[in-house]
Amino acid sequence: MRILTLILTQALVLAGTSHSACPHPDFTGDCTVDLADMHVLGQQWLASTISPADLNGDENVDGDDFSLFAAQWQGSGVPVLINEVLASNSSLVPDPQGEYDDWIELHNAGEEAVDIAGMYLTDDRDRPTKWKIPTDNPVLTTIPPDGYLLIWADGDTQDRPGLHAGFRLNAAGDYVALFTGDGTTLVDSLEFDEQTTDITYGRDPDSDNQWRFFGIPTPAAPNAGAFAGVVADTKFSHDRGFYDEPFRVTISTKTEDAIIYYTTDGSAPFDYGRGRPAGQQYDDPILITGTTCLRAFAYRVGWKPTDMDAQTYVFLDDVIRQPASPSGWPTNWGYTGSGDYEMDPEVVNDARYSDTIKDDLQAVPTLSLVTEPGTWFGNQGIYRRGELDERPASAELFFPDERKGFQINCAVMIVGGSSTSRWKMDKLSMRLKFQGQYGRPRLRFPVFGNEATDEFDTLVIDARMNNSWAYGGGVGVSRPGMGQRDLAQYTRDQFAADLHNAMGGYSPRGRHVHLYLNGLYWGLYWLHERPDEHFAAAYFGGSDEDYDVLKHNSGTVVNGSAAGYRDMLNAADSYDEIQQHLDVPDFIDYMLMNYYIGNTDWLIRTGMPLAVA
Repeated sequence: MRILTLILTQALVLAGTSHSACPHPDFTGDCTVDLADMHVLGQQWLASTISPADLNGDENVDGDDFSLFAAQWQGSGVPVLINEVLASNSSLVPDPQGEYDDWIELHNAGEEAVDIAGMYLTDDRDRPTKWKIPTDNPVLTTIPPDGYLLIWADGDTQDRPGLHAGFRLNAAGDYVALFTGDGTTLVDSLEFDEQTTDITYGRDPDSDNQWRFFGIPTPAAPNAGAFAGVVADTKFSHDRGFYDEPFRVTISTKTEDAIIYYTTDGSAPFDYGRGRPAGQQYDDPILITGTTCLRAFAYRVGWKPTDMDAQTYVFLDDVIRQPASPSGWPTNWGYTGSGDYEMDPEVVNDARYSDTIKDDLQAVPTLSLVTEPGTWFGNQGIYRRGELDERPASAELFFPDERKGFQINCAVMIVGGSSTSRWKMDKLSMRLKFQGQYGRPRLRFPVFGNEATDEFDTLVIDARMNNSWAYGGGVGVSRPGMGQRDLAQYTRDQFAADLHNAMGGYSPRGRHVHLYLNGLYWGLYWLHERPDEHFAAAYFGGSDEDYDVLKHNSGTVVNGSAAGYRDMLNAADSYDEIQQHLDVPDFIDYMLMNYYIGNTDWLIRTGMPLAVA
């Protein structure tokens, strides 16, 4: 009886590891119906409770179940299961090429080696044969008994050495399935929700193989050290927005024994590199007396911590009286060689604007970017390095009324022809990138209304350099090669895009925002979509990998390749053939729109504009 009890206990533990390709009466998880499974059936004979031996699901273990068991005696299947995934790999476990790509770990739970060559791995329910596991290297595709195999989900199938699947994992949530070589028999599958950077999701052998998060990945090895739980999100007594009186903000979490840490200087309250808190421990309500950027997270030893939340509180009296040289901000940066941060007193104090200036600062949404103090203008700051770096930051969009905004951790970088040697103006354009290594892998929010997509992997914060009086050094100043702008116009690009959309085309949506950097007012900017592969997938369907994206010409490939573009150009002499590559009516609309507005910001060849749709 003692031996049978031990076998039964093992069977109940391993029940969570069962997968579709194994016979149903496989109670012990070895993918074979044998004597060990017979012992389990005998131990549960005539049981009237939920049991793995209840094969017909009538909550009784009886002769009907024995008949089903006997029908599959000595039956076997593929004892391979999906054991662990890392859907957002930032700095842990590089692939053989030295890249930090997503990965999927398979485990052979059987007693004999299994060669998975010719099987299929997919992330698409409608395409079970999306990626065929190579058949030319059995050493690479054979999993030893009780062994493990790592597959890199990076979309680079030609990479060698290693196994590289033809797709990437989506850290916002995804589906992974393994099929046999017939492309229809499911071996095992997994569906997971949003993942966290450098934290894996796998079967916990210490908790009946339930799926849990792991702070320390164990690629090609047994899983160990699962988080005991997930700390509940932080809650703030005051939401981000505009205030005119001091107040005290409280921060809380529902998780008992969790400790909250916070900062008010823009720095991160958690050091991911060292894996420990970096802010001040929260004990009492925090007094807020002026514009403040509050960041916080909750932590408990042995548990998965919360994300870092941020709340920006704007006091408009502070904004309109913003000093020319605020403490902690450099005075020798930028195109002009000197920093001047104040709102122009000639505007703020002018009787035409002084009574409405606060309302004007709430007339469009507010975008607050908060990050480490040295990120903007330090010696290695992005304003000094130009389009070379991206840095982690928090982005918040909020409104002056009751409309709900968002907060997301992301990356920020300088864009738009700006570099350390070629600045056009002091206030540069930026780009927000929503990737798993910084926070949530997608921004899900209707930024541009219900007619546009509500899911983004990037947004552009456009300074509108071409339409600003500050372009080239200011009014009446002409810089070599940069020209002169006497009038500030912030509508030209979006007007063209709106016209194209109204004609049935597909152009980026946008809207004005007031921008703040670490609580410092930075001016009026234009927030808009970036027409890249994700933009195409959002409006035309499919995935990012389905689209080729070129910038200017075939020499600058943003995504995919230039092969399709070259085929289109080669077919240009034949109207019938060009229609196989180009949406001609939409292209005509695009050309008409640009001619109508007198667009001169195109490439010019022999007096004719070259438009790249």
